[in-house]
Amino acid sequence: MSLSGDISTLSREDLLALVAELQRQVTALQEQVAQLAADNQELGAEVDRLSRQSKRQATPFSKGLAPTSPGAPAASQAKGPSPFGRPHVPRKSPNPQ
Repeated sequence: MSLSGDISTLSREDLLALVAELQRQVTALQEQVAQLAADNQELGAEVDRLSRQSKRQATPFSKGLAPTSPGAPAASQAKGPSPFGRPHVPRKSPNPQ
């Protein structure tokens, strides 16, 4: 039932039906308000979490797996003629093992 006219002309039964319909609408709207308030609270928590997360500095390197055997850092072995005009002669270790 809708309020298309003056309610003073409605009968008792029509008024009771109107009140019952309005009570159902109020109940539905209260449930909707409660659901929206819960959603709003969840979204506020998500905004806070994302805000805190954005303030953290990123790590400078990947946290992936380390190489299995990286070896020691060393200069590369010379191949071919020396750029200084002398042939490359590899050094011999004083203590051969």
